[in-house]
Amino acid sequence: MADGVAKERAMAIPEGRPREPMTSSQSERSPIEQPAIDELADVLSEAYGTDFGSSRRSS
Repeated sequence: MADGVAKERAMAIPEGRPREPMTSSQSERSPIEQPAIDELADVLSEAYGTDFGSSRRSS
């Protein structure tokens, strides 16, 4: 009986998605990722003329 419930729960979770909601904020991420995030924000800001919140950008 418990086996059936476990299988149903497993099928309800889309493949490749995290089982628990992402709760980590940007400040909790590894410091190695931050420059890449800033670079992406800069590229998006230049491309779309919008500030996407890069921590390097002062304007």
